[in-house]
Amino acid sequence: MRVRVVLSAAAVLASVIPIGVGASGVVASSAAAGCPAQTLTIPKTASTPHLQNVSGLAADASGNVYATDWGSNQVVRFNSTGAQTLVIASSAATPTLSDPQNVAIDATGNIWVTGRGNSAVYEFNSAGTQIARIDATAATPNLNEPEGIALDAAGNIYVSDEGTNAIYRFNSSHIQTLAILASGATPVLASPETVAVDAAGNIYSTNYQAKVVYKFNSTGTQTMTIAAAAATPAFQNPRQVAVDVVGNLYVVDGSTNTAHQFSAAGTQKFAIPAASATPNFGGVNSVAVDPAANLYVSDENPAQIWRFCTGVVTSTPTTTTSTTLLTAASPAAEPVSATPSFTG
Repeated sequence: MRVRVVLSAAAVLASVIPIGVGASGVVASSAAAGCPAQTLTIPKTASTPHLQNVSGLAADASGNVYATDWGSNQVVRFNSTGAQTLVIASSAATPTLSDPQNVAIDATGNIWVTGRGNSAVYEFNSAGTQIARIDATAATPNLNEPEGIALDAAGNIYVSDEGTNAIYRFNSSHIQTLAILASGATPVLASPETVAVDAAGNIYSTNYQAKVVYKFNSTGTQTMTIAAAAATPAFQNPRQVAVDVVGNLYVVDGSTNTAHQFSAAGTQKFAIPAASATPNFGGVNSVAVDPAANLYVSDENPAQIWRFCTGVVTSTPTTTTSTTLLTAASPAAEPVSATPSFTG
């Protein structure tokens, strides 16, 4: 398989900084120089024949990226160099894996997938074996066309459902504990095809028809709306969202073929458009971010997955005010400032 890799100095630097795993105790330093920048492209090749119609992405702490492909009814995993390492397909073990739309990875490495074709949510272990399934039942009567999926550190499962224009939360026992419905408070929650959740329990989704991104608190109350404005003039068709460990929000726009980064307050920090650095950025539709704040974007035209450094440097603070930086030239730990200034 041919995998085109372009590693910037900033991406290498970010890869050796200890990564935090939650909002509490995670700090962000100044942006690394040279980002955002493309660091990996996974194209459709003879070695990745299942990469046809990617509809969802997820990434784990090891740098693996997962893609749901509705065209082939499969879930595909790639390692950090772009090599395909797992394919989950319809089989005797998963006879009804139909129209998989999105994917999320939990802390144990289990793979969660929404199947719109049969109104179900699947859980697979890291080897691709199905171990659980959430169907429409008396406890979840409105699970109709599940699209987006997200997980939090407590094991709660969040699902956006296009069929019911709602976002649902299930606990680790698969009992529904929250439903955010189109109502007077959220009158334009229509066809939500994505959902993301941050470490504080805030929930994010999009309405591509109304050209907005919504933020809800953990009780389902709408607390923020990001809409097309002077600060986001190219914000026309927001499709999917992701959130990093320090609260930055990432949105891909299907009309402008652009990936946006917003602060937790909704201020746009950067936008990655189709340009010389991304010459084939022609049909973006899904987005993910890993614990190291690497950004992943899928492209339908042609079928491929992109990885970018974002410039967000995350670290876990020690008992002092320093973080730890390891370099290839110096394998021993060296304390640096909690907000270092990077020049290369």
